[in-house]
Amino acid sequence: MALLKKITYFNKLKQLLAFDYFSIKNKSAKVRATIAEGPDVPLYILGSRTDSAHLSAKKGLPYAFASHFESTYLLQALGIYLQEFQPSEFLEKPYTLAGVNVFVAETDEEAERLYTTLIRMFFSVLTGSRDGLQAPTAMRRDLKEMVQHPSLQQMLKYSFPGSKETVKK
Repeated sequence: MALLKKITYFNKLKQLLAFDYFSIKNKSAKVRATIAEGPDVPLYILGSRTDSAHLSAKKGLPYAFASHFESTYLLQALGIYLQEFQPSEFLEKPYTLAGVNVFVAETDEEAERLYTTLIRMFFSVLTGSRDGLQAPTAMRRDLKEMVQHPSLQQMLKYSFPGSKETVKK
């Protein structure tokens, strides 16, 4: 089943690249990305595991890693992409991005308050309650304890709440 999914994904990517959905030539198509038609928007492969790194490198496409919620495979995936990258019509050299969560405010306390929304959202995902986004609150003791849970720590690894000075560090 996993192999079938990979083949299907690979074929969909092949179609997307061949059909040129983001081109001005796509004006009369049934499926359009109108905001991206014309300005030569590059197609990125976004992933949170290593499979996407292999695919992006093989196709010579830019690669973005979703480390803003899944940090486990970031360094491994970037290593794979850089090692296996093959130049293409899209890129001569590898190009990568990594998603991170940044909460900057006038004070560390205000940034932490904003950060509580993300903490509670990830906690609801892990517990299956799927409460959606909650309004920010003070960084209470129970939230600080939640952040100590290994699963939450892994999800929040690349999160940076704080004032400008704190986040610069």
